[in-house]
Amino acid sequence: MPSISLWCYSTSGWEAFLSLPIFSPASLLYRGIFLEASCFFTDAIDFTWFITGITGKTTENKMNISQPVAHCLYLLAVIILLASCNRNSKNSPTDTPTSGEISISADETFEPIIRNVITNFQRVYTNAKIIASYKAETEVINDLLNDKSRVIVIARPLNSDEMNYFHQRQFEPRQNKIATDAVCFIINTNNPDTNLSQSKVRDIMSGKQRLWSEIDPNSSLKDISIVFDNNSSSIVRYIKDSINGSGQLPLNTYAAASNAAVVDYVEKNPAAIGVIGVNWISQGDDSIANNFLRRIKPVAIGSANPSDTNFYKPFQYYIMQHQYPFLRDVYVISGEPRMGLGTGFASYLASDEGQRIILRSGLMPATQPVRVIELRKGF
Repeated sequence: MPSISLWCYSTSGWEAFLSLPIFSPASLLYRGIFLEASCFFTDAIDFTWFITGITGKTTENKMNISQPVAHCLYLLAVIILLASCNRNSKNSPTDTPTSGEISISADETFEPIIRNVITNFQRVYTNAKIIASYKAETEVINDLLNDKSRVIVIARPLNSDEMNYFHQRQFEPRQNKIATDAVCFIINTNNPDTNLSQSKVRDIMSGKQRLWSEIDPNSSLKDISIVFDNNSSSIVRYIKDSINGSGQLPLNTYAAASNAAVVDYVEKNPAAIGVIGVNWISQGDDSIANNFLRRIKPVAIGSANPSDTNFYKPFQYYIMQHQYPFLRDVYVISGEPRMGLGTGFASYLASDEGQRIILRSGLMPATQPVRVIELRKGF
């Protein structure tokens, strides 16, 4: 009758210590136990078990150890298998799309809106806990690539090099546009130059014009100081790539470490011009945003259309109409290979409820329409 042999490596070489008919219940049990145990022993110590497989002939018992010892070894394998299963279950993720605990990272520019979304998500799903870190864009992306965060929120999709990292792991990260943001320029409340053309903004950001008198001959202010959040931030990347086009910043630029610090600096320095994300001053129901808006003034930017002589502040309607020119898209990117809490939170951001929260934040949601109310005289 065909049989299966269990072999053990001893000082005298490989020896079969137990032989069972292939279709016997004991044989089937031993096959399962020792196949699992072989993986454990191979990884753990230099003591390897293996099954020679099915033979086409009757194999006699060639063990050189006693039958009780063989059964003791069997029990040891069972214990190891159970310990291995318990170890794997402890290390495996236990979160679901609506429960558990995860860490995410978000561009510091979007802290007010992400903080608001997390609050609402956890209010709906009481068994979920999301720990958010707000950092410069470069650090946020590194968190995703180094598996420190399953989900990130940034102002661009992943580039080809970043995508190749996931493709090498045979995984396609999920990227969804969730909003359009405005890069906002702010000035001191005592600065009268509240309107700037796009060309003036580019001259300031490139360092071609460094005096307020070059912007407005009647200005009593002197040297312009440009302040932004962080050298590695998405704001700085946007200035380099989309505004001054040179990839360099002028010498009169300063990093203030955060968007909140930019507001503080501009409030205290009349000749400063700051660059922040608009949601820091646009959330009507956010006390921090309302406080910031009382301390500084947003600059209105001229249209790129020569026939349009108007200037537009980074209000939601002007973002929707693309009349405010300095815009960028916001993405939620999930590097989660399973349907866990990260997937649930990313889906919530793109859902109707998540888009309504973004709508209230002052950004332009990707899918939620903006209601426009036209007021006419006589009504």
